[in-house]
Amino acid sequence: MKRLLLIMMVFGFINLSQAQTKEETIKWIKEKLEKYGGYDDLPYNDTYFTNIEVSPCNISYIVKNKKNIDESRKKIFNPSKSKVWVPDNDKVYLISDAYIVVDDKIGVSNLFTLRNGESNIHERMAKALLHLATFCEETKNEAF
Repeated sequence: MKRLLLIMMVFGFINLSQAQTKEETIKWIKEKLEKYGGYDDLPYNDTYFTNIEVSPCNISYIVKNKKNIDESRKKIFNPSKSKVWVPDNDKVYLISDAYIVVDDKIGVSNLFTLRNGESNIHERMAKALLHLATFCEETKNEAF
């Protein structure tokens, strides 16, 4: 009986300690980018994200300006190309030798912006991006 109880406790702990699934991570990132993507601290640059697509090896979105509806930029990046993300006020920076966020209007950069709205949203997004990158098959094929 004690052995059965011990086995049930171990399996219960394992079940509680599991990380988010790939699908849950993708859904969470997409929801947060839809809700908080962009920035609104500059009067001439009140932006939001639309057409958001999220997969383990690719995140893309359109940046729209609320005050100038004709202005839009497409951004795309592979979250697995950077191993460290740093939250900083309204931005989530990539710490990488390469600037991997490709912007069709201004070239490349190493950040994207998120409006404040939830406690620790920037830190949580940085963690979610690192977790999402673990599902990218492009990086798993390397021997070393």
